[in-house]
Amino acid sequence: MLREMRVLSRADRDALASYCVVYAQFKSAQQFLDQHGMVYPLRDERGGIKCMMPFPQVSIVRSCIQLLRSYQQEFGLTPAARTRLQEIPDLYLDPDEARFFGPQPAPRGRP
Repeated sequence: MLREMRVLSRADRDALASYCVVYAQFKSAQQFLDQHGMVYPLRDERGGIKCMMPFPQVSIVRSCIQLLRSYQQEFGLTPAARTRLQEIPDLYLDPDEARFFGPQPAPRGRP
């Protein structure tokens, strides 16, 4: 999608890889919360429930959402961010990248 929008170049590889890592962390933590809920009981010495505590994954999900949002803005993946995007004219697709990004999009304004 980013290639079709003509905003992704080889120079963005590390930023895109970082986005993917954060997204994987987000999905993992969210799957844990989907299975176990957001809180667990903290018990006293007798086994009684003292209070409910949030799982660490709650904080991980929140942190990941903030990071993902900043990457999405950088890559033009939010409605407001798309209004600020400028495409890269005559973007060249390295043949090595074709296996990751698919075929090179046709230059705009040309058949």
